[in-house]
Amino acid sequence: MAQFVVLPPLSRIESLFIKITNCKFVEEAVWKTWKSQPEEEYAWLYEYIRPSHQKLLIETIIGTQPNPCSLLRQLLRPYNYRIERMAYGWILKYGQKSTSPTPVSVRTGVMVWSEEDAK
Repeated sequence: MAQFVVLPPLSRIESLFIKITNCKFVEEAVWKTWKSQPEEEYAWLYEYIRPSHQKLLIETIIGTQPNPCSLLRQLLRPYNYRIERMAYGWILKYGQKSTSPTPVSVRTGVMVWSEEDAK
């Protein structure tokens, strides 16, 4: 949350989400494309994002970001929402992402860290 002076209201973020995804702001909402928006739709965010963290906002406005996904992720993170990429589009999720255990293989033998250890 260090990027924010004050958190933007979730209601305004929801409104922006609806405009750029053409989806309702509900958990598990799925969309395939992003709708471009004029600068005025993003300009209200300047007062909430610290000047040192406005790179994503500026790049989204001028069009150097491929889509507003990164900016929207930044805005939604403090509210425990996240956007995940799927093979056929994006999905809005709520809550912490579950972490699956990483498979570890066990091998027998001696691990050599340096030449001195090998002696």
